[in-house]
Amino acid sequence: MLGTALSPGFVVASLMALTHVALAGEIIPCALGSGESNGCSYCEDDKAIKTGPWFKATKVASFHMENAAAQVGGGYDVWWNIAKPDEGCRVLITEPYNTDKGALNGKLSGNVVLSAAHGGCYFAHVGSRGVSVGFCCGTGDCQEAGAIPGGKKKRELTLPSSRIARGLQSSHSESDTNNVKRDVSTLEARRCWGGVCDDPPPPPKPAVTCSKAKKIGDTYTKAGTQQVDGNTLTCNGGQSCSLSPSMSVMASTSLSNEKSTTHTDGQGVQVSMTAGFMLIGPTATVTTGYSKDWSDSISNSMGLSKTDTVTKTVALSIGLTPGVDFNLWFTPTLRCQSYEITCNDVKQTLEKCEPVLDGSGNPTGDHGVMTVA
Repeated sequence: MLGTALSPGFVVASLMALTHVALAGEIIPCALGSGESNGCSYCEDDKAIKTGPWFKATKVASFHMENAAAQVGGGYDVWWNIAKPDEGCRVLITEPYNTDKGALNGKLSGNVVLSAAHGGCYFAHVGSRGVSVGFCCGTGDCQEAGAIPGGKKKRELTLPSSRIARGLQSSHSESDTNNVKRDVSTLEARRCWGGVCDDPPPPPKPAVTCSKAKKIGDTYTKAGTQQVDGNTLTCNGGQSCSLSPSMSVMASTSLSNEKSTTHTDGQGVQVSMTAGFMLIGPTATVTTGYSKDWSDSISNSMGLSKTDTVTKTVALSIGLTPGVDFNLWFTPTLRCQSYEITCNDVKQTLEKCEPVLDGSGNPTGDHGVMTVA
C-alpha cells in the first residue's frame, strides 16, 4: 500500500467502520469518544438501546461491553452516541437504585448518570447491573425525572399570629376595646341566670376519625429524590482525577398512600388519594377542605404532624474522566414501613419512610457524577 493512492470509496468505508451516527430514538454504546462534535468510534450497533418516556424507560437487565471495561473499580467507561433530541427534550441514562424497592417515585427507573439536550458523543460510566434509557421534555418534566438541578422554591411569608393580633388592636381606639370587653361580659352574663350557668358547647366532632395504625411486614429501603448539584466539575489533564467536593444534601420523612382510595362523606363530599399520593413529605400537596381533614387525621394517628428534614453539607469522594463536564449528585436512602389504618370505615395502606443516618447524623445514600450536556 505504501506509495499507492487510496480511493475515495476506501477512505469513506474505513471511516464508517469507526464512526457511527445514532438513529433518532436510540443511543449506541461506544468504546472511544472525543467530544460532542467529533463523534464516537468503536461502537457496538447490536447493543443500541431505544429511548422511551422516562417513566416508561427502556431497560436492559444486564449490560456488558468488554471493549469499554473500566481499568479501575469495575463497570464500563462508555461513550454514548446520541441522536439529537427534540427541542426542549433530554435523553437520559439511568442506573438501578441500590435499594430493596426502588424509589419513593415509582415511575423512576434509577439514578440519572447522563442528561443530554444535544446530539453528540457523551461519556457515562455504568455498571453491569443494567441500564435504562428514556427522555424528558420541558423543565418541570425533567426536574421530576432528576435530569437537571432543581430550582429553589419561592418562600411565602406570613405574619405570625401574635403580630396579626397586635395589628388589629392598634387599628382601634381604647374606647372601642372597652366596648368589646363589655359586649363579651354581656354575652357571658346571658349564659348564666340566678347563679346557674349553661355548660359550654361541646367541641365539634372531627370530620374524620382514624384507628391506630398497624404495621405490615418488615422494613425495607427505598431511594429518596435524586439531588443534582449545580456546580460543574472538570478534570483537566492526566488519565483521571480523584476529588472530594462538598455538596449540601437533604433527606426527609414522608408518609404516602400505597393504594388508591376514594371516600364520600355524608354530605356528598369526596376525597380521593391515588397510589403514591404523599400526605406528608417534600411533595405533599394536601392543603384545604375535607382532604386536609382526612390527611391530618391519618398523620396524627401515625404520630406525624410535619415533615422532618435533615440537611447536611458532606464531602463525597468521586473519580472523573478528563475532558468531560460533570455535575455531582446524591440520592438519600430511606428506611420504610407499611401500615394499615382505618378512617371512617375505609381501610388504607400507608408507607412511612425516614432517612437512614450515619453515626454523625448525616444522610446516607448513593452518590456519583452526571454528564449534563
